[in-house]
Amino acid sequence: MDAVNFYHSVFGNSKVTRITHYCEAAEEVSCKPKGAVMSIAFELNGNKFVALNGGDEIKMNWGTSFVVPCDTQQEIADLWGKLSDGGQIIE
Repeated sequence: MDAVNFYHSVFGNSKVTRITHYCEAAEEVSCKPKGAVMSIAFELNGNKFVALNGGDEIKMNWGTSFVVPCDTQQEIADLWGKLSDGGQIIE
């Protein structure tokens, strides 16, 4: 949820569309407790994404790219500054 909240703070036109949770039957396989967030479907500027909480075995990677149309160099600089603020990596 932290990553989704971070992206929502960067892109103003965004929303969460669905949150799923691990059920009791998945506890043993996933090593996640019943009720833990499994996935979050969300939109950023009309583009759909799904964040998956795959567990500790799944390590973060850089496999996502954003293409964001900008009208000015200042808009690019502002977004870049927000996305790279403090070199924050959310896992």
